[in-house]
Amino acid sequence: MDFGVDLYWLPLGAGGRCVRFNGRVYEAVVAALERRGRCDLYHSALVVRAPSGRYVIEMTPVSSGDHGVVAGGAVGSPLLRRSRLFRYEIRRWRDGEIPDVAEAVDSPRTLTRDPATAQRLLDRVRAAPTPTWGRDELCAGEMWNSNSLVSWLLVVVDIDPATATLPAHGRAPGWDAGIVVARRQGGRGMNRLRHWVLNWGATADESTARLPGDELLEHADGVATRAMTVDAPASAVWPWIAQMGPSPRGGAYTYDWIENLLGLNMHSVDTVLPEFQHPQVGQSIGLGANVMRYAVVDPGHVLALRSADGNWVWTFVLDEREGKTRLISRNRFRLPRLRDKVGMIPMEPASLVMERRMLRGIKKRAERLAATR
Repeated sequence: MDFGVDLYWLPLGAGGRCVRFNGRVYEAVVAALERRGRCDLYHSALVVRAPSGRYVIEMTPVSSGDHGVVAGGAVGSPLLRRSRLFRYEIRRWRDGEIPDVAEAVDSPRTLTRDPATAQRLLDRVRAAPTPTWGRDELCAGEMWNSNSLVSWLLVVVDIDPATATLPAHGRAPGWDAGIVVARRQGGRGMNRLRHWVLNWGATADESTARLPGDELLEHADGVATRAMTVDAPASAVWPWIAQMGPSPRGGAYTYDWIENLLGLNMHSVDTVLPEFQHPQVGQSIGLGANVMRYAVVDPGHVLALRSADGNWVWTFVLDEREGKTRLISRNRFRLPRLRDKVGMIPMEPASLVMERRMLRGIKKRAERLAATR
């Protein structure tokens, strides 16, 4: 058997008009309150292929039939749980199927291929919390629902939930609740630290969102999303990203002496270089042993580079709002060899040190540039 854990994103209400309509009303209200555009809502489910077999893991309303139910709870209010109409079930269904799987979007997403991790996840399903669906009884800051179950399971077995990126313009209500509850429970200090390292500065929505460039490496072994707010418009941020690279380009705005110990020939500049302001798709720059090619270029918005071997994608996204710019840097990587996996252990914290310096360097230069205009 090909072991692993696959996640499926299912449009909320797939196969049911009433749920879909209610979901749209709910999202319209929340979007208005948060003063943002409406998103597409998704429900998640897992397919786990472990040494003990293949299972579907999903939290659904109670239904008839044998679906491997291992736990359940109330929907809406604990007072209503005696009625089947107001109860949910948690399925650990051997050789089961996900209803409406044909409507899944950008799925499946393989989160791990490790058989031991897959088995651990399967073994933890029975221990999942069962608070009332649609309520925040666990004080997680968000209601508990089917997405909460899935994110809880990922965190307790040390699968980074940020690797479960959503489809474009998607949102998964309840996802953060599962993460909060799992990290609050004992014995996951190292996981919390690793999440902070890989998602420094990024909001929960940013770390799990599907960003431009993600399509260049769909099944990543790891994802790092780091971000910072720049008090300047995107037009003042873009020039510094466009000209990044080894000399004679503009450098990486981080610790040049460390970069150059690695033979990267980086010399960070404090001026805009006109000759490097128009990167083109297909052009390449060297980063030591890696040759990176521009794969997505949307001036003022997105710049994505992909390594020649296809195992690394580095994307910058600029999201300008009210004169300020959210600068997001995402690295997606694949680790095909054991030595790559071992080498990534020290690289994760080291990359945070370098990338945090880079983001701060871009911020300083962009804000200074904006002040002179």
